Amino acid sequence: MIFEGDYIEDRFKAIFDVRGFLHPPGAVIAYPKYVPSAQGERTREGCKYRRIYNLTERVRFLEENHPQYLRQDPYLGMVVPSIPLEEIVRVYKPREGFAKLKSSGKLSRLASKALT
Repeated sequence: MIFEGDYIEDRFKAIFDVRGFLHPPGAVIAYPKYVPSAQGERTREGCKYRRIYNLTERVRFLEENHPQYLRQDPYLGMVVPSIPLEEIVRVYKPREGFAKLKSSGKLSRLASKALT
């Protein structure tokens, strides 16, 4: 299951933060947070990314680049970014990573400080 607090990556290498605990059938409600960009300040796996901070800019990015992700949700009564499950190539679960790190017992001083 994919929940709020998780992140997903689509086949275009954009990374989205998941919103909510209930999602439309076959999709996940999520907003783009890091998107591929030649001007990006972050690099992962050879791809440069820029971070999108405000909600208006996140929606504009979808309107301009992935309008197919914007769908009318009949339960919410509004247009929401709904990423189809078949477009998701990776799911990141920070809570699981945190728990694994905490229980590993092999923490650096920095990691130990971060967990307290």
